Amino acid sequence: MRSRKGLGFVCGFFFGVLGLLGLLACNDSDEKNTFMSGWIGAFIINIAIVIIAVTLIIGAVADAYQYRYY
Repeated sequence: MRSRKGLGFVCGFFFGVLGLLGLLACNDSDEKNTFMSGWIGAFIINIAIVIIAVTLIIGAVADAYQYRYY
């Protein structure tokens, strides 16, 4: 039995929610559990990256807006 944690991480990181379709490649519950642990880890990392990026973009736009109109 091979561990599917790496596959879950790659699917979660690059495909997000669509990465859950990778569960169809898992045969038993142990494979599904390892796949999901990798997928959840990657998905949490993606959410953190998005939150940081949105915060930086909003800050940059607010800073540019402040200097343009004042």
